Amino acid sequence: MVCKTCCNKKQLQCIENTLIQEKINKFERLTDREKEVLREVATGKLNKQIANELNIAEQTVKIHRGNAMHKLGLRSALDASAFLLDIGRVTGDE
Repeated sequence: MVCKTCCNKKQLQCIENTLIQEKINKFERLTDREKEVLREVATGKLNKQIANELNIAEQTVKIHRGNAMHKLGLRSALDASAFLLDIGRVTGDE
């Protein structure tokens, strides 16, 4: 945690930008399918719904979801949603 009294606004902005860039770099290391599944998870869809939309088995969704969550250090769909909002990658438009 950075103390606001010890840093000026420019330093805080620099730290924030660095943290966001680190998150983006982690996200970019995901496979395309992991990214696709994670976006759907972040919208609150169930594994079965995601599987139907992507024409893949529900077990495959679980695997991609688990891999993505592990790689990003996330624990819940809410975490995934917040993560994607932070990096501006909620949609597939990159």
